Amino acid sequence: MRRGLIALTLVAGLAAVEPPPLTLAVTGDVLHANTLEFGSFALRDVVATPDYRGHDLRFTKATAKAYGGQVTGEVSLHFPVTSEEPIVYSGQLAVSDGDLAMLLQQFGGNADRLGGRVNGWVRFRVPGGKLDHMTGTGAVTIDQATLVQLSLLTNLLAGDPAAARGQDRLEIRFAIEEGRIRLNNTRLHSPAANIAISGSIGLDGAMRLTLVPSLAFKLVDRIPGLGAVVAPALTRVGARVVRVLVRGQVTDPILVPDPFRRQRD
Repeated sequence: MRRGLIALTLVAGLAAVEPPPLTLAVTGDVLHANTLEFGSFALRDVVATPDYRGHDLRFTKATAKAYGGQVTGEVSLHFPVTSEEPIVYSGQLAVSDGDLAMLLQQFGGNADRLGGRVNGWVRFRVPGGKLDHMTGTGAVTIDQATLVQLSLLTNLLAGDPAAARGQDRLEIRFAIEEGRIRLNNTRLHSPAANIAISGSIGLDGAMRLTLVPSLAFKLVDRIPGLGAVVAPALTRVGARVVRVLVRGQVTDPILVPDPFRRQRD
């Protein structure tokens, strides 16, 4: 009888102990996908190594082809522990030697007169797979570029920029928040002018940008005794007169002249 009570006590004690959570770990060979779409971006010939541990699925050593260039990086999926938590996508990607014209064509833009090589990186986090909740940071450089061929810039700048094809350079730093890409320390360097760019672009393509050019007065600058004094003054005047806002969509931008800052950025 005593032994029976002891046995029942042990069984009851074991039954009261919560079993350890199920742990699953998966590591395997390289996975390959012909096409992977992320929002409006399409990646081709995607290769990655899967690693699944606990609640996290990571694709490491990822490589892909996109828009004439190469994409590398890592993407993770964090699965919720409770039903109240969303699945979270995150990662960091880098692009090298992409083709700007091919990228713009993907969004329906006319890139016949544009060009440039795209290099950059982005870190992102997407809760619940909802792009309008995405946050992140990144930087992009477009060099060997022909950007002043854009109709909004040819209207903005004096002279014919066609003679300076392939000499523009666009440097962008940005943050992603509240459904918009907010530009920080962004400048377009061109033989015709240097243009400071601020504002944001929505993930839906809606633009709210301000362009403030500093025009190049090379001829004035060559006048002995006058160039060093006159050129900076003309640059300040020119920048104030031609300050403009850019509205509309990325594929159909609209210029709004605002030399005296009467409209909000």
